[in-house]
Amino acid sequence: MPGCLITNQLSRRRVYCGSSQRPCKIDIYLGRCSPAALGVRNMDIAQGFQIEDPKVFVPWSVSQSQLRELLSEHGLRHVTTGYFTITCKSMGNIEHELGFHFEPRSGDLLHELEFFRKSYADQKKSYQEFQEQFEAVFGKPNFSQPGNEGFNSCTWNLQDVEIVHYVYDRFGPEEHMRIRKRI
Repeated sequence: MPGCLITNQLSRRRVYCGSSQRPCKIDIYLGRCSPAALGVRNMDIAQGFQIEDPKVFVPWSVSQSQLRELLSEHGLRHVTTGYFTITCKSMGNIEHELGFHFEPRSGDLLHELEFFRKSYADQKKSYQEFQEQFEAVFGKPNFSQPGNEGFNSCTWNLQDVEIVHYVYDRFGPEEHMRIRKRI
């Protein structure tokens, strides 16, 4: 952007657009736009989840047929009854797979969003990236304790949802990042 300077989240340096004292709308956050710059910081997670690419808001009230309508043209995959996945970007432009779990499986109540990767070549990098972006959007977890494989197990209790992030040993380390709607 001509004339714009950038806030560097890592050094906490604040820079302004042109010669004005108006903060720039763009942030640098680990080489990506920050969640705040993308408008994600104000996401009302009690209402649903904002996917950045494709740019689609998925409300918790979405039915399986409505989810298909919203995301079929963007590569939504029907894995099994009550479970769908899509490759997307969210939470500050992190590329990942997003799973949609409905409860009961044959019903129309979106219950859980599951964040995962196709490959975990660098488990530490994946964990840190998800953790930092979720903290940028939702704040520090309400509960954090040392977990398996040297990673903390974290829980956020927000409005009508619970967010969990942990790694456990299931035929090797497996990362779990989930947002669950309280029923």
